[in-house]
Amino acid sequence: MKLYLAAVIMLSAITSCHKDDPAESKYERKFSPVVSTELQNAGAAGLTVSLKVTFQVYNGCGQFDSFVVSSDKDTGVVKVLARYPKEAFCTQDIPQRTATFKKTFPAPGTYYIKWVGPAQSGPETVTHRDTITVK
Repeated sequence: MKLYLAAVIMLSAITSCHKDDPAESKYERKFSPVVSTELQNAGAAGLTVSLKVTFQVYNGCGQFDSFVVSSDKDTGVVKVLARYPKEAFCTQDIPQRTATFKKTFPAPGTYYIKWVGPAQSGPETVTHRDTITVK
């Protein structure tokens, strides 16, 4: 009986500590298409390269949330994630926003970045490509 009581107390303590972040539940997140990129600084091996990324959001409330980065062989694959408040009245325009993407390339060479966003007739598509030469 004591073992059962201890297990119930432990289980209730573990499950009662899990709380959702109320700020996180107020937003919906969607991937956004990249319109253009602009190299902010030339890079040398081991230094951080910055790109100004212009992307499109789906209404006036859309704001930058984060970059989702992966790789495909020798190419970096980057998606822009925008966030939208769930309970807000937003203008129905389709504005463009900017954010700075930073990446450190370890060695001299030519690097490729594919910017992937949602497609109108499919799950996703490459919306922009960059070639970066690091000396």
